[in-house]
Amino acid sequence: GGLNRIDTSGAAADGSGVQDLSLTAGQVKLVAGVIDASAELANVTVRVSTNTSAVNGGQKITMGAGNDTVIFDNIQDTRAGLTISDTVAG
Repeated sequence: GGLNRIDTSGAAADGSGVQDLSLTAGQVKLVAGVIDASAELANVTVRVSTNTSAVNGGQKITMGAGNDTVIFDNIQDTRAGLTISDTVAG
């Protein structure tokens, strides 16, 4: 299945939207100060936490030409890791 509810069994049973997998074992959040997917033409889904190496947690996220989804998902944080120091361009 994955984040985008895509059926990988070969059946025509794809879902719609992005599902929350934050409590699923083995899920990985990207932790980085800069995320650059600007050259990507496909649809990109990125699930981020926060930039732990910066005092303000700021991240610079640049997405490409696809139908992209950015999910802020810092567990135990009332803002999910999104701060005024973050920038997202899509």
